[in-house]
Amino acid sequence: MRKKGVSPLIASVLLIAFTIMLFVLITTWVRKSVEPGMSQAEEKLGSALECMNTKIEIISACVSGSGANTEIKVKVDNNADNDNIMLYGMKVRAIGSTNIGTGDIDKSASPVAPWNRLEGSAKVGDVGTISKIEVYPETKSGVCRDAVETKTGIAACSP
Repeated sequence: MRKKGVSPLIASVLLIAFTIMLFVLITTWVRKSVEPGMSQAEEKLGSALECMNTKIEIISACVSGSGANTEIKVKVDNNADNDNIMLYGMKVRAIGSTNIGTGDIDKSASPVAPWNRLEGSAKVGDVGTISKIEVYPETKSGVCRDAVETKTGIAACSP
C-alpha cells in the first residue's frame, strides 16, 4: 500500500509562510508593548530637564501658630535658568523636635515666572520646635525633589 503525503515543495512554502506570519505577529506585539514605555521615559526625561533648570531661593520663612495649627510662611524667589520654568506651588517639609510635618503652599491662580516671588503658607501640624525647613518647587510636570532649598533658624512670625 502506498502512503500519500504533502509534496516537499508545498511543505516548504507552508513552512516559510508560517514563519513569516509568526514574525509579523511577534513584531507587532513587541512594538505595541514597548511604545508606551518609551513615551513615559520621554516624559520623565522632560520633567528631569525641567527640574534641572529649576532654582529657588528662600527669601524669608517664619512660624506661626502652635500644636496642630503650626503654619510655615515663606517667600521664595523663582531663579530658574530658563524663562519657561514656571512655579505652580511648593511643598514644605518642617523638621521639628518631635516630628516631621509636610504641607502644600496653595497653588497660585497663575504660575510664577522666573525672577518673580511666590509667597504662601502651609500647615505642617504639631512638630514641636522647628529647627529646619525644606522647600521643594512644583513645576508643571510635578515636584522637583532635587531642587530643594533648606533654611535653618526659623523664627516666629512678627504680628
